[in-house]
Amino acid sequence: MKIAVYGNINKTDENGFTLIELVVVIVILGIIALIAIPKYLDLTVSVKNSADTENRKAVEAAILLYFTEHVTDDITYTLADAVNQYNGNSNSFFSDGNTPVKQNGMDYAVSVVNGILLVR
Repeated sequence: MKIAVYGNINKTDENGFTLIELVVVIVILGIIALIAIPKYLDLTVSVKNSADTENRKAVEAAILLYFTEHVTDDITYTLADAVNQYNGNSNSFFSDGNTPVKQNGMDYAVSVVNGILLVR
């Protein structure tokens, strides 16, 4: 009688990951998430603050441009007059008719104090 042996009898087919390997990967992903999420939240706050700053500058520039255009026609026209016009109808100060708003959806408070334009 002849016995034919094909290949190694102790050979096992390992086609998947072990439980320990999966747990290690999950732990590593958790550590990365713990580091990344606070950075992402800080970044979104920073972006919103930057957007508010740029919008404030746009409002200030629009009021100063409006003031400059009108003071050349009427020397008695003041910055306070321009601010009052803005507070009455701010959409007319922007070419697209849309006044920038804060990231929280509120309008900017515009005033003149001692001849200085304040946009908050």
